[in-house]
Amino acid sequence: MTNNSKDYIIDIEIKDLIEETDAAARRTRWIIIVLVVATVIVGIGFYNSTKWSFSVERLEALLRGKDSAARERKSALPDFRSAGLDI
Repeated sequence: MTNNSKDYIIDIEIKDLIEETDAAARRTRWIIIVLVVATVIVGIGFYNSTKWSFSVERLEALLRGKDSAARERKSALPDFRSAGLDI
């Protein structure tokens, strides 16, 4: 009878260890996902702030007048300066 109760106690301890390991793995997985998403967002933000980013190139093309699609959109916008608004 003592041998069976000893096996039962070892079974409970192993089950508890497995459950705790599973919980720790789940937490670690979420932390890794959050870190990867944050890293991607920071990387995209850094890339968009550089001189060679797509948005900066589009703005420069608009200012130089070489972007026909942007010029069409710009001509469709109202002229705020004629209304006395400074933007």
